[in-house]
Amino acid sequence: ILNTNITKEEVINKALEYKGEVKGIYAATDALTTDPLTFLKEISEQARSSESEKKGAISAVGKELVDIALKVYPKS
Repeated sequence: ILNTNITKEEVINKALEYKGEVKGIYAATDALTTDPLTFLKEISEQARSSESEKKGAISAVGKELVDIALKVYPKS
């Protein structure tokens, strides 16, 4: 966990609260459940790559998960 004062378990539990928001390939692979920290890192990377990619990430997983990913991995 790169940029937070909460534990890894707390981040994972918070992210899992939004599992129902996940759509498309992320839902099909159940990436949030199987490897939540990698999932969040990938979402952060996507959201930081461009404004259109950020919109795509929000569409795929919801704003809450994108916000969590960006807080946990601010420089991915």
